[in-house]
Amino acid sequence: MDSLAPSLTATNSSSQFKVETIPPQDEDEDITISLSIFQRTFAATDAYIRSQCHLQTFWSISHFITIIGSLLYVFALFRDNTRLQHSSYKLTTWGTVTTYLIVLYRSNFEEQIVVNEEKEEVILEPKVMCISELMKNENAQLLGYICLWIFTEATLIKLVPFFIYSLVNLSSYFTLDLIPNSGFSNALLPLLNYFELPLLSLASHFDLLAMSYLTKEAYSSGSAYPLVIYLCIWALRYENSEISRSSIKGIVTTIDQLFFMNFIPMRLQAEYALWRTYCTFMIPLDTPKYLESDVSEDLNASDM
Repeated sequence: MDSLAPSLTATNSSSQFKVETIPPQDEDEDITISLSIFQRTFAATDAYIRSQCHLQTFWSISHFITIIGSLLYVFALFRDNTRLQHSSYKLTTWGTVTTYLIVLYRSNFEEQIVVNEEKEEVILEPKVMCISELMKNENAQLLGYICLWIFTEATLIKLVPFFIYSLVNLSSYFTLDLIPNSGFSNALLPLLNYFELPLLSLASHFDLLAMSYLTKEAYSSGSAYPLVIYLCIWALRYENSEISRSSIKGIVTTIDQLFFMNFIPMRLQAEYALWRTYCTFMIPLDTPKYLESDVSEDLNASDM
């Protein structure tokens, strides 16, 4: 109550009264809200992670596990060691799953320090993504890829992109965060900047190879569910990733050059032109929206 409220209490039968006062309620008194067991468990886990665990360390370790697992898988292929192939493939996939779970957790629940256009450090408050934002997030898309690879046939084609992502990110973390402004990092940084875009482009080409491999799997197994799921995720990446579009455009340009050589019959060129027009309508390459985008934005979009 905002003021002292008088209270009348009878003291005897002769109608004598004594005035008492009720002390005011503390406006700042804490309000206890009961939580369900799931809410309490999540709150306790979140508090422990924030206080005890250094997620950046786990992030770097998971990237390192991805690199080591991929190299072990290649070694097992050359040695024809089926048992090592199976274990190293599992090691790589689960290391990658851990990486992108950490990245998504940090982007949703942890403050982040970023550098703005004025080269000033800015603290970004955590913001839980809605479903539409999550579907457009490159790290969520990569997490979808690797979860799909866990339940499909093992092959090196599926691991190469994640090996490249881990190599690029771990190298950047090593040179920019662990040993910044040292002679070694200053010498290595230009080399990393030079190879970063070609490596990411190579990874996007392996995504296309994985698509063809899944097509073969669908034909041999009679189940196209993995291929359909992969195509849905790839379409989201194509919509939001300039590097993915550049890879497609490069392949299409090469095919154009082959079909329009002088020795190719005119009838075949005309058929190809019709097919090309149809494909460009289905998968646009040169729309104004895509032309205005910048590859440099792509390099900063993922935890990658």
